Amino acid sequence: MILPALRSALVRLLSLKRLWLLYYLSGLVFAAVVALPAAWIVNNYAGRTLAAERLSGFMDMHFVIELVHYRSSALGALFPLMMMMFLFFSLLMLFFSGGALKLMAGDRPYQPAEFWEACSRYFSRFLRLLLWSLPLLALLFLLPALTDLARKLFWGKDPGDNIIHWFGVIKMGLRYLALLLWALFFDYARILAVQKREKRTRRLALAALQFIARRFGSVFALSLLLAAISPLGLLIYNPVADLLHAPSAMTIALLFLWQQLYMFLRAGLRLFNHSSQMKLYQALTQHQ
Repeated sequence: MILPALRSALVRLLSLKRLWLLYYLSGLVFAAVVALPAAWIVNNYAGRTLAAERLSGFMDMHFVIELVHYRSSALGALFPLMMMMFLFFSLLMLFFSGGALKLMAGDRPYQPAEFWEACSRYFSRFLRLLLWSLPLLALLFLLPALTDLARKLFWGKDPGDNIIHWFGVIKMGLRYLALLLWALFFDYARILAVQKREKRTRRLALAALQFIARRFGSVFALSLLLAAISPLGLLIYNPVADLLHAPSAMTIALLFLWQQLYMFLRAGLRLFNHSSQMKLYQALTQHQ
């Protein structure tokens, strides 16, 4: 069922180009709010020096260290802005997800009124679901802590470096798994909120857990597949971006266009996640 769901999700995404553009432009605006002050700080420090020319190439860690040392107060003022923009952007994406899931569930063309109405209708419900998901996230993050207990139980307080290394790898993998399982729960809880008329988030949370438990193989396989797409995109983006490092206006313009194409595809991937999970849910529950 996964491949048909992915095909249906892609077709639905391509039919909602205006929604895709809205997601991209929203991310661009929030990024610009942080990027423009950061660019001013860098330009104010480097100016037209040789160090500024090297910035068009690969990252110069010596320059970064000097920038942090000599412009620590300006960068310190930028950090709260970054955190604020991250919080506002996350809330905006949560707000948009109600309308996006509503549109992904149907087959009608993009209707702004339908999208914005669904955004406002489900936002408070999604916030409550987010609060319900936090205890689950805390419980899942106990899994990596269990590796320390297992290491001490079998190898004592002073294991070899090789044991410490591999247990560190296992702990990192379990943290990623915990985040993946938490996202799985929160995503399908939102889908159930859109698909069902139930307004009580406690019941929606329980229904999401039951659905995931019954269909764990399918929903987890889809989540793993979707989680692998983003790193694959970076494997394509980074080599091309590394080639565009000459200090010329044309090269900088090409690098900017390449970055924006990547961000545009990232915005589409966010919507593709919503669409594919919705289509899989509909396929798994169509006979119920």
